[in-house]
Amino acid sequence: KENTLVAILTKLYPYLKDIGGKIILDDKTEESRAGVVHRLDRETSGVILIAKNQKAFDFYVTKLGFRVQMDSQMDNGFRWLTVSPPDQADLQITLINPLAGEMNKDEKVRNAFQVLLDNNALGAGVFYTPDCKSTYDELKNKGVLFKSPPKQQFYGLEAILTDECGNWFSMTGPKEA
Repeated sequence: KENTLVAILTKLYPYLKDIGGKIILDDKTEESRAGVVHRLDRETSGVILIAKNQKAFDFYVTKLGFRVQMDSQMDNGFRWLTVSPPDQADLQITLINPLAGEMNKDEKVRNAFQVLLDNNALGAGVFYTPDCKSTYDELKNKGVLFKSPPKQQFYGLEAILTDECGNWFSMTGPKEA
């Protein structure tokens, strides 16, 4: 856990450590959640750093059903790949491999990114769904890996998934009645 972006930030800013509350994982262990997460909404754009473009393409497009907005190979070996969630063309997410092309020439930076990517510890985000349980079942059947199944939290029903490209996400829906 020391090689994660969250671990580095919580070491620098200890007050972030418990802002996100606690989560119960599949193995019944409890884990603190730092208040370090990015949120992407409509009419915006964002970046998700990923380990491998084709693996990311397969996850976001094939498994999650995102739509490709742009997919171009640049002369320097960098692949410019942007996707949008279904029914949200106004939200474009660029999937970037920070080790590709001329992105990072500094060996220390490259090594740090590699450790984070290899450990699925680079980023975190939140995907909203109106029906967390049904979406969980649908995505699990498509081969999406979950760290935890839907569980009631104070803010709603949540499942934790990984893109296997360096990131994990909270998939959150409304509280159960």
